[in-house]
Amino acid sequence: LVALSKAEEEAPENWISSSDHCLWSRVTCDGSTVVEYNFDGDEDGRRLKGSLAPEFTFLRNLERIYVKGYDLTGSIPTEVGELSALTNLFLGINALNGTIPSEV
Repeated sequence: LVALSKAEEEAPENWISSSDHCLWSRVTCDGSTVVEYNFDGDEDGRRLKGSLAPEFTFLRNLERIYVKGYDLTGSIPTEVGELSALTNLFLGINALNGTIPSEV
């Protein structure tokens, strides 16, 4: 999650003040396991920029990723295919390029 937060122009305050990812805004947990990362649109004026970091695939139990309506560039990392619990991946309305990896 820290790698994903680096794509943000200004990290949410509780991402800086808490090391417990389950207390972070835009993150949903099941117990102590992160299962959702939700950056759906520009609701609070923050903007994501840069590319989608492959490091988020270390969250092996991640079920849902919503990162749409931003200015992400580059391609979808092939490492996304390693997320065996992933059921929803929304990356629309970005500036991503390339093909969808076959691993996804």
